[in-house]
Amino acid sequence: MKMFRGDELVKISGELVEFIRNVFRSFSAECAVIGLSGGIDSAVVFKLLIEALGSERILAVILPELTTPRSALRDAMNLAKSHGVKTIKKNISPMMFASGAYFKLEMLSMLAPQISRWLREKFEKEVVREDIYLHTLKTSKNKWVARGTSLYRMKHRLRMIMLYYFAERTNGLVVGTANRSEYLTGFFVKHGDGAADLMPIIELYKTEIFELAEILHVPQSIIKRPPSPDLIPGVTDEYALGIDYTALDLILEALVDHQLGLEEAAKETGISLRAVERVKKILDMSSAMRVPFISPGLRRDGDVENEQRSSRDDLGAGDHC
Repeated sequence: MKMFRGDELVKISGELVEFIRNVFRSFSAECAVIGLSGGIDSAVVFKLLIEALGSERILAVILPELTTPRSALRDAMNLAKSHGVKTIKKNISPMMFASGAYFKLEMLSMLAPQISRWLREKFEKEVVREDIYLHTLKTSKNKWVARGTSLYRMKHRLRMIMLYYFAERTNGLVVGTANRSEYLTGFFVKHGDGAADLMPIIELYKTEIFELAEILHVPQSIIKRPPSPDLIPGVTDEYALGIDYTALDLILEALVDHQLGLEEAAKETGISLRAVERVKKILDMSSAMRVPFISPGLRRDGDVENEQRSSRDDLGAGDHC
């Protein structure tokens, strides 16, 4: 098993820069609109955009809300400022309040860390008999799962609306920041951060993103911050997924890229069969996340939907967003 490393990632970085240039040229787009979160994925894509288009053609949109860590907000602002990029910052909390998405315990958790811990413990207790992350990939009658999932996804869908608003005002394209690890596990929000005009790093695993961040000189404060899904303060990606990225990426590479069976994947990666089986289950259950909608599959000669359907059959290879 082998991830992209070192010189390979340097070469890939150049290819991604050229990819971005070609997309913007083909659309005659003037502006790249990117949501900067202070996280490593958006920072890496931002750096690629700087190299591909120059700072004058980038609009960094920063959309914090009640749970946004101050350190992440500060890093996002500093990253844009250090490159002279135009920045728009808007707090989406008023929209969250207006929608009724915030609930009392959510607001209390912003003020008291012990409430955040209690919420996490309560969530775990409510779904302890089953896999927490798998609960979020299907409809759930559990009110704690439904409440947390709806709140988390609402934030990202509001941000998507704002990004497209600014892109359409500036003859721009929305540049997404999802990576391959998220894409294959469904660890993104459909019609939220999973919506974009182009996804430059969608074919790179998270562990590759960390190394690429070093190559692109992303600030260490961003690289060292544990990735977070922006759910409840203190919840990290790896906590939510139930597996660390190093193990996850090795398993995904074995199952998807090399098409190994479960036992063979466990043997090749040195990771337990139980963990491999769980990741395979996540792959299967998240398949609906990787298509825009589910259609009945009626056939008509020359129907453009037939072409779209055939292209969606290849989504497991990660060629499309």
